[in-house]
Amino acid sequence: LTATTVRRLLDNPMNLSVTAYDKRFDLVTSLLPSIEQLEGDFVADFRVFGTPDDPHLEGMGYLKKGKLKYFDIEEIIYADSAGVLMQDNKIIIEEIEAYAFKNNKQGSLKKLAQIEGEIIVKALDNFYYDVYVTLPREFPFTYELGDIRGSIEGEMHIEGDTPPLVSGDLSLVAMKYGDNFASPDEGSPIMAAFSEQSSWNLNLNIDIPSNYWIQNDDIDAQFTGFINLIRSNGKYSFIGDIEVIRGRGFFFDKIFTLEPEGTVTFEGGDSLNPRLDLTGYTRISSYDTTVQASEQKNLGIHVTGTLDYPEINPTDDSEIPAEEIVQVLAGSSYSNSETSSFGTFEQRASAIVATQFSQIGSKQLRQIGVETFEIDPSFNESGFDIASTKLTLGFYTPFDPNLYVYGRSALGNTTGQELGFEYRLYKKFLLEGRRDEEELYHVNLKLHWEF
Repeated sequence: LTATTVRRLLDNPMNLSVTAYDKRFDLVTSLLPSIEQLEGDFVADFRVFGTPDDPHLEGMGYLKKGKLKYFDIEEIIYADSAGVLMQDNKIIIEEIEAYAFKNNKQGSLKKLAQIEGEIIVKALDNFYYDVYVTLPREFPFTYELGDIRGSIEGEMHIEGDTPPLVSGDLSLVAMKYGDNFASPDEGSPIMAAFSEQSSWNLNLNIDIPSNYWIQNDDIDAQFTGFINLIRSNGKYSFIGDIEVIRGRGFFFDKIFTLEPEGTVTFEGGDSLNPRLDLTGYTRISSYDTTVQASEQKNLGIHVTGTLDYPEINPTDDSEIPAEEIVQVLAGSSYSNSETSSFGTFEQRASAIVATQFSQIGSKQLRQIGVETFEIDPSFNESGFDIASTKLTLGFYTPFDPNLYVYGRSALGNTTGQELGFEYRLYKKFLLEGRRDEEELYHVNLKLHWEF
């Protein structure tokens, strides 16, 4: 009985007895195109009576060794046993426990999802939902058509007539977004995934504690924040902001270190085109013709506007004037006259190599848990100085995902080593400690409350 055929039924008395057995559920996957695979040992024995506009149910449905896979989602969801009772006009769900494995590695720790509640059958084509879904710990998700993966926990409530509202509070425990940003006319892979889902309405509060990374050809940065995701009548809206914790932006052959607390703000639009307020710094080799010597100058840029149409301006403390920024970004040095500086090609080539090695190294080392891998090239009056070039490594500890540890050192041990840690408990609590290159110790505690 599809929605179309149900509407054709006369509202006359009915009395249907149904006994069903199945293992492959070809009919379900045909009627629900979002389901790629559904398997298990299913049995149902129930009676439908009353009228199509006032139906009543009596019986049960039971599934053993269930296995479900959604299109475009890599993880398979399992249920050892799941059953429902049918009484009067209700379908009662008695705490179904489903689970998945991270990266589909069976035998590893199960990630649970608990489902309970009831569905009131108001008519054969109209249900009233009152169902609770609980994700008690880090339920994994991986988008197959893009480099998007993570884990989430929290609670959701499915309530209302068809289509119901899915509301709740979720915590994005970890997420890696590795796809390149789309051009304004291409659209986002996340929005494409959303548009393929059902027409159920959404109102989800998504907390992002810290372990959220965007890592692509334009940026390699970690964020924290909060997003309210709303879907009403098929239209999406995003409200909230995410804040930079640490990271780098890549522009031409330059690596810009992003300043903490820069923001990406979603203001309720129906597309992923947030407003930007980001600041980054890099060093530019400068040649002073008056004293015939090279030195390093700081270039700071302030990125505003939107993701689709950003605006780039120098910061107030930038040592490179605004009218020279385009020339400097396209090259790798700055001169105070028309005379070209010595070593420009070598410095540009070194910067390009450092950028590529940082990006390639980051992608490879993430597979063994290293989140931060940075090469910071250094130059002197003779050109590229490999001994003073600095290497930074950072990672989250396996025993506590909130504890981040990092180290920074020159390749030739020309300076002291810097070591540090950050312990971030959501956005409200941050404890930092580090030992700098001069072996001085620093401790910083940040508390954040909003009213």
